[in-house]
Amino acid sequence: MGFRVYVLLFFFLLSGCGGFRGGIESVPYAGDIEPQQTSTNRTWPHEIILPGLTAHLSLNNTIRTYQYEVMLYVLPTYLNFSDEFQHRDAESLELTLQITAHNSGVTIDPRRLILAVDDKEFRPTAVWVNNLQRERQVIDAYVTARRQASPDQSLPIPRSSEWRDAVTALVTIRPGEKSPRFVVTFSAPLPSPSPDRALSLNLIPAISEPILFDKSLIRFKPLRWSEGYS
Repeated sequence: MGFRVYVLLFFFLLSGCGGFRGGIESVPYAGDIEPQQTSTNRTWPHEIILPGLTAHLSLNNTIRTYQYEVMLYVLPTYLNFSDEFQHRDAESLELTLQITAHNSGVTIDPRRLILAVDDKEFRPTAVWVNNLQRERQVIDAYVTARRQASPDQSLPIPRSSEWRDAVTALVTIRPGEKSPRFVVTFSAPLPSPSPDRALSLNLIPAISEPILFDKSLIRFKPLRWSEGYS
């Protein structure tokens, strides 16, 4: 009986270990209605409904302003209140974009997107899509190598660049279908989410079909976010 009590107590302690973190992110929106002031349930990537299509997108400039971990959700075991970009290894501004076509097909050339930071416009330096088959192969090979490696052996962690394929042509999306998730990089430093900084994304040059956008620009507003994890 005593052993069972200790086992139950052990799993209770594990289930009571968790953490909380939050910060500021650039939340996209279209039209004149701005998003709400807080985001306690984060939706990533964010969804923007436009005439003829739905865009799912996110910028990699999210900032974490605090993080703390607790035991039994009471006793602090880790505290960090310094501001950090969540994509700390990013060398340039990166955006993920996925398009869902509505009633008619859509042809998109993500290489023609225009991102505006304050009064300066940036065009993509590269557009990539993740090759899911190669991603599985790379990760499986890494897991196998880790199992076979000695405890003191250090192995390089796989990077997403190992399974990305460059987009070099137009992409046609049939009605009701989703495009690949495009990873678009711009030659711009990571802009902090700030009310003093104007961020916007123009899709019109990238869309070949004569879709009328009554919401021509996707703008970004800095909003607080928070989430718990275990």
